[in-house]
Order: sequence, then C-alpha cells, then structure tokens
Amino acid sequence: MRLLSLSLRGAIGIERGLGVEDVSIDFTRFEPGIVALVASNGRGKSTILESLHPYRTLVSRSGSLASHFSLRDSHRILKFEMAGSEWESRILLDGQNGKSEAYLYRDQQSLNDGKLTTYDAAVRDAFGS
Repeated sequence: MRLLSLSLRGAIGIERGLGVEDVSIDFTRFEPGIVALVASNGRGKSTILESLHPYRTLVSRSGSLASHFSLRDSHRILKFEMAGSEWESRILLDGQNGKSEAYLYRDQQSLNDGKLTTYDAAVRDAFGS
C-alpha cells in the first residue's frame, strides 16, 4: 500500500489536539522512506494513524466511527495505491446524528452504492476482514 492522501473533517481528535476542523495530508510530496509524526500528547497523531486504512473503525477506540466526529459534514477520505490500482475510501459522517454513508472506489469506479453494508462488503472483498 502506498498512501496518496488523507483528508479529515470534523475529527474530534484533530479538533481537540490542533484546534482545527480540517486536516489534509498529501503523502505524495514526501520522499520515499519513513515519515514521522511528531507532536506532544493529545495533538491528533493517533487519529491520523488510525485513519490510514479503509475500514470504518478507529482501532484503539470504542464506539462507531461517527461517534469520533463532531460536524454534520464530517468526512474521512483516504486515497492510496495497492496492487496496481488507485483506491479511494470516502466515508461521509454526520457527527450530530451518527448517520454515515461510505463509498469505495477502485480506479475511479464505484464498488458500492453508499450504504454501510455494501461498503463493508466491498472492503472485505478487496482487503479481507
């Protein structure tokens, strides 16, 4: 897997840690090798690290993914390359009422209809459980 970009909007860990609603990282601007996230505790490093996969979870935190987002128009959008394809995981969250929709794309072709059940099935089919 080669990371291309990550966009988080309304992530509580970022909002509390950095005081901003949005953070975007373009991984293509970094040279090949190790990328380090350096900051004091509580600044959002774990939120970023736990968002670098297409699954609808934050591994070290309980609750639904939507419970970790605060805005009505929150999102987690991850783009990456894997097995010769470009992938996009687009999870749209309403941090106010907990509703979500999610889309998985491979080479700009949608693999599901936005429903969470079909998204989860597409992720499992592509990447395993």
